[in-house]
Amino acid sequence: MMNRRRLAGVVVALVLLVVAGGWWQMRAYRAYYEGRRPALDVMRQRPSDLGLRYDAFSATNPEGTRISGWWLPAPSPIGSLVMVHGDGGNKSTMLGRAAVFVQAGLNVAVIDLRARGESGGERYDIGPGAALDILAAVDALRSSGRQTDLPLLGYGLSHGARALTLAAAQSHVFSAIITEAPPYSLRASLKRITHLPWVPAMAEGDLSGAFASMKDRPILLLVGDTDPELSQA
Repeated sequence: MMNRRRLAGVVVALVLLVVAGGWWQMRAYRAYYEGRRPALDVMRQRPSDLGLRYDAFSATNPEGTRISGWWLPAPSPIGSLVMVHGDGGNKSTMLGRAAVFVQAGLNVAVIDLRARGESGGERYDIGPGAALDILAAVDALRSSGRQTDLPLLGYGLSHGARALTLAAAQSHVFSAIITEAPPYSLRASLKRITHLPWVPAMAEGDLSGAFASMKDRPILLLVGDTDPELSQA
């Protein structure tokens, strides 16, 4: 009987160690993910490096954080586009894509989300808060006279695509959106990355519900069948 009790105690202790280890791993990962990373604040290039005219602008999100952006005007614009980077980048990493749209006749605004690039803040948002950064940038473009009555589109990459979709669902400022490789579930992605059987719920927003709420607007969804970072809904 004693041996069984000891064995049960050992098993319980091992389980607790695994749970505690997973909890600390999760905490460390989120701290890294959400924290300010100096490498992601470096501008890899400027629009002028690609021969693009531009001027800087800024916005203030509802929390009082400064959001930085570049405005790339097209010579004879037929519309405008707000472009949002993914988790591993900043506005400078979107310039290759931006150049294509400027050449196609669209004004392009590339922005840094909070705690990334030249924007303020010390904590990156993994959920709906990033959507507020985008909407604040749109308000700034309008109030400055850069964005007028031209159709406004949105383009987001990875986590920026999630933020853009949530922003578009909250407001009808975007006539259409392009979402490239949006993770449908941050929680599912985190389980794959950490290899843990369970991770806590995250304030990531309802992406499927956001897509469903935009049945009246065109959405171009770019995903790859073999992308290991995506989970389709």
